[in-house]
Amino acid sequence: MSLEVRPAAENEFDILRKIAAQCLSDFCPEEIDKTDVESWSEKRYSDDTLRKCLSDSDCSINTMVDNDRPVGFCMMKLRPDDRRIGQIDLLVVTPEHKNHNSVFKLFQQTIKPRIDAGMTEVEINIPECARPWIDIYTRIGLEFEPWRKFEDYIGKQKLIFWPGMLVIVPGC
Repeated sequence: MSLEVRPAAENEFDILRKIAAQCLSDFCPEEIDKTDVESWSEKRYSDDTLRKCLSDSDCSINTMVDNDRPVGFCMMKLRPDDRRIGQIDLLVVTPEHKNHNSVFKLFQQTIKPRIDAGMTEVEINIPECARPWIDIYTRIGLEFEPWRKFEDYIGKQKLIFWPGMLVIVPGC
């Protein structure tokens, strides 16, 4: 296994959508209908959305590859009201790469340039039913605040989401 992280390329959009749908199905297999996940992934990560992110200096998409085969990605945007805060839209790897080391490498290499530019906090929201992923995200340093949970939809399915964050201490 030779894992590398690099900026996403436009010719990878289809595989990134498939990875997103596969991983979101893996998040909560009992709670989320596969058709809803595929539809949600197609809309949320459309070519236009991904292209716009790649051309926006406040947005980045990094792809994790194993021998040049995409196996995960991280999409992050800076909050428009406070550019010191990054919002992870999605941070996922395929099931065979689902471990805290792979996720940490992708996460770290996505946020590092933003930290160097002054970002001090990272936010992420995850479905409450995605316990194995919450454990992985916790192991890489994110802290979740279940008392601030909120409802949102993936397709027709209403889910409870936990907000998570990582505060970055300059110089550490």
